Amino acid sequence: MWPAGTVVVKDARFLIRKYLKQSTKAKKYESAALDLVDAAAENGHDRVIIYGAGEAGQKVYALLKSVGIQTVCFIDRNEALHSSFIDGVPIEPLENASRKYKENTFVIGSFSFMYEILATLESELESAGKPYCIYAYDSINESVTHKYKY
Repeated sequence: MWPAGTVVVKDARFLIRKYLKQSTKAKKYESAALDLVDAAAENGHDRVIIYGAGEAGQKVYALLKSVGIQTVCFIDRNEALHSSFIDGVPIEPLENASRKYKENTFVIGSFSFMYEILATLESELESAGKPYCIYAYDSINESVTHKYKY
């Protein structure tokens, strides 16, 4: 007999994963967001920058927060969002965030233009001379892509 809570202590995301698998109301990207969080947590990241301040990015943020990973800022192309906040976390344009923050772990919280975002993010980080680790969800292969340069 397993003591109550043993599974949750071992895997803090167990109940969320179980809900997403059983729920007919869960959106497809929610499971992908959980996969991104799993990858970042398993690799020991504790502070990240999220690219994408929309619905999917906010889901990634909530899941990261639930496992103790701090988001230092959101990056978004929508100029109307710049200088605003989500739960106290600033939203910045890519050019500002890549130079302003020392964190070099990025999670792409947008599943609609992942390849374009990944290329843009890599290009900006390369030109800033910044080492990086980027997590993105590849919806074609249904897996997390992990790119890094140190």
